[in-house]
Amino acid sequence: MPDTPAIPESTGPATPEDHQPSQEQASHTLNFRQHWLDTPSDDFTDGQVMLHSDQMGLTLNITLEDKDIHNEATRPNQRTWELGDVVEIFVAVPGSARYWELHITPGNQRLQLAWDPAGFKAYRQGDRPFSDFFVEDMGFMQSQTQIDSANNRWHIQAFIPWSSLGLPDGQSEYALEIAVCRYDATHNKDKATLSSTAPLTKASYHRRHEWDTLRLATE
Repeated sequence: MPDTPAIPESTGPATPEDHQPSQEQASHTLNFRQHWLDTPSDDFTDGQVMLHSDQMGLTLNITLEDKDIHNEATRPNQRTWELGDVVEIFVAVPGSARYWELHITPGNQRLQLAWDPAGFKAYRQGDRPFSDFFVEDMGFMQSQTQIDSANNRWHIQAFIPWSSLGLPDGQSEYALEIAVCRYDATHNKDKATLSSTAPLTKASYHRRHEWDTLRLATE
């Protein structure tokens, strides 16, 4: 990995000025774990997600310990999990069949997918192409990243407007199903180390019935 300054270096485009993600105290804090294992694997590294909601949307501040920070993605909607480190935000509105899978790499490249159970099954069976599920609108979510190689960590700040999830602005509370998941890749290993904030009983991120259901109060 090339040398980087001790001060965290911003990567990717700046967050649009219409809504700067909030830095205020989180309303919920989630920790990455390997819940499907009795004890963590030797290569597991810590991470944390702080959630903050306001009347415009949901902000996620994510910090990940990582000794080998990299991803080779160079444009939107590549297969990011095959190219290096990535965080995957899974989010759904309770009662709706649709859910979203939103990837962010250290270089702030994104993969955005919209699924429902029938579509995901058809993709897994090879009946529909991966591209059928792309969310092409890169305004669906805002994100920015920082790499802090001196301290072996990287950071993500992401903002998802309620309108992107089909919800109205201005409510006092929102209910969401959420799992924030991770592929922690290293150059010298064939497989990435998996972890999630959700209490998954298997290392499979699409187990929506095992995601956390949160009630998020707004300011």
